[in-house]
Amino acid sequence: MSDYYSAAVTAAETMCAVMANDLHLQAPSQFYLDANGERVWLIAILNPVALGGQIGTYTRAQTLHQISTALGGKPVLLSNHTGLRYGVLMSERPKLAKEIAYPDDSFEPGIVPLGKTLYGDLHPRASKLMNVLIGGEQGSGKSTLLHLFAYAAWLNGWQFYTADPRALTFDESWNGIQLAPVADKADGVMSILDELDREMERRAALFRAVRVNSGLPATSIDAYNAMVDIADRLPRIFFLVDEANTFLANDKIEKRVEDLSRQPRKFGIHFVLAGHNWRDKGVPRGISANFHTRVSLHVADNTSGSVVLNNPKWGKAMMKVKHPGRAVVFMDGRFSKTQFYRLDDERIIQMLVSGKPAPALTDADRELAQRAMRETEGKISRGVLTEWGMSQGEANRIMDKWAARGWAEKDAQRANATYITQDLRDLVNSPTTPTTTNNYLTAPTTGSTTPTTDIMESES
Repeated sequence: MSDYYSAAVTAAETMCAVMANDLHLQAPSQFYLDANGERVWLIAILNPVALGGQIGTYTRAQTLHQISTALGGKPVLLSNHTGLRYGVLMSERPKLAKEIAYPDDSFEPGIVPLGKTLYGDLHPRASKLMNVLIGGEQGSGKSTLLHLFAYAAWLNGWQFYTADPRALTFDESWNGIQLAPVADKADGVMSILDELDREMERRAALFRAVRVNSGLPATSIDAYNAMVDIADRLPRIFFLVDEANTFLANDKIEKRVEDLSRQPRKFGIHFVLAGHNWRDKGVPRGISANFHTRVSLHVADNTSGSVVLNNPKWGKAMMKVKHPGRAVVFMDGRFSKTQFYRLDDERIIQMLVSGKPAPALTDADRELAQRAMRETEGKISRGVLTEWGMSQGEANRIMDKWAARGWAEKDAQRANATYITQDLRDLVNSPTTPTTTNNYLTAPTTGSTTPTTDIMESES
């Protein structure tokens, strides 16, 4: 980082001068350089006590824009997760690769791996994933994105429905791994919506039947699943719709989607609607208000992008995008330039043909399974894993992962204890099973204070 020291000193002096003289704001109280991978940041720490109750002024996009302009256009990011800080990117601006293969070691229970942004992975946790609205022209990567959602659901042991009026993104070959045949007509979509409505009612009754410590019923799928046995946990359900404009032209479907999409998140149900030619009237206000995660790939006109992202500036920019899978994602209140993963045909075929996931077996998975077979006759539990030196959190993650992949389940013949399954034994004993390196017994790193996912980029 020493190569950046002189430029960082100049940047710090410029920031102090601009904030004090031009913006009439309190200058940062401390600066330091930090590195995050190949990126080097100048971190400016602000003292909240000295801000005089004007914190909102320091967090405005216009303030960040003016500082960025004074620094010659360097990105200025804001972090307010652990105090108030600015991050100035001193190294070269990050660039997205034109194509990113789906990573073999991406699986983590509850995560939906989608791609990479300029500042890290786009792997949202399903519990925070809102209903999703997608726009993109033919060839933009829209079908691949829908397949990524389906693949994540499949790996996690969740369930899904699909609808596609042209039966191209989803055809009859998908029928064997989903809850109902692919809907290609309005009556099929209405049937799925009816099933989702009934499932919400069923889950509401289940939530009322269990009580948290306060005596109140469970209010979300995560709260419910935390209180019941693994065998009784409810899977998340995705409804993946391509060419959704075609179906929403039906008034009955539009009203039903508007009604059902208001409430599904707490029940673990997610709507993902994709289309290539969105217009204001094509996304009714009632539906638009229920879809808080927005994705625009390449579009042919600025209207489609603007409607999907609800932002004319970003919508117009999406006309210039050329690479398939390149997009802007609006999630958690911010826009992120993103490159979605390329999901190769082999993974999709494996999913469709086998009907069950066969992800790469890590070295650590293999070693743990072999140890269980040697020492506990295959019995595995959080208690066993913590006795072997794991933290409680890591033990929970592994148990959830193995249960989701069908590698561990309760055995009624052995006091209902959890044992590794024959599927995992077969993977362990197979000499051709692909492996990836990952040591579960290594303590997780705590990370640095460098701005990462909790920062917002100035619109400079």
